[in-house]
Amino acid sequence: MIPGGKRRSKKDPELLNFERSFLINDDAEKVSKLDFPNFWHQGNLKLKLTYQFEPGTDADGVTVHIPLPLLNQVEMTGFDWQIPGLREELVIALIKSLPKSYRRNFVPAPNYAQAFLSRTVPLEKPLLDTLIYELRRMTGVTVEAEQWNWEQIPSHLKMTFRVVDENDKKIAESMNLDELKFSLKDRVQESISAVADDGIEQSGLHIWSFADLPQCYEQKQRGFSVKAFPAIVDEKRCCRYKTV
Repeated sequence: MIPGGKRRSKKDPELLNFERSFLINDDAEKVSKLDFPNFWHQGNLKLKLTYQFEPGTDADGVTVHIPLPLLNQVEMTGFDWQIPGLREELVIALIKSLPKSYRRNFVPAPNYAQAFLSRTVPLEKPLLDTLIYELRRMTGVTVEAEQWNWEQIPSHLKMTFRVVDENDKKIAESMNLDELKFSLKDRVQESISAVADDGIEQSGLHIWSFADLPQCYEQKQRGFSVKAFPAIVDEKRCCRYKTV
């Protein structure tokens, strides 16, 4: 425990931010670097991960850093499975979140969590869909989707999504990726528009006065690829050509 940690963390927000190597004993037999990776891969995206130990705060646990121009490319797919090092704990917590009438069929929860993970391919399908299917195969009991109580899941087992600027400074963060996208849609649009060639966006169009639309515009920024997709927007009396 850090003496005066709570008081000092208010003055120094980085006090309780740790690199994976600080938190994990590299000599531990059951833990590998793959369990607590430094990056999350989704398609062609490579997103930085950081780990924070601050129970009771929104950012406790794993944080995914998303550059603002990439926010439109990031999907929720896969994040429900968590990182490998927390996956078993998450499945145990999900089983324990069930009402007793269901939960008693999966006791002890750690055994069922281990059996579940040993027979599935993570990230292939949504976690809850896969968990429902495999628990039914093991016990014959079908758990309805609404029985899982995410409110009971500890915060450190839920991903935090942090949108950052070009200097890796926080713009906003949330555990709800869709809410984050909605709240920042205007800023994302501005950053995306900058990817296309100057003057490519047009408004007040009445005829098709431009060449065939490319599938997307792509530009390298800070080592990652930013994509903007062309779209024709109906403005009632005319059309607008923009990137989204």
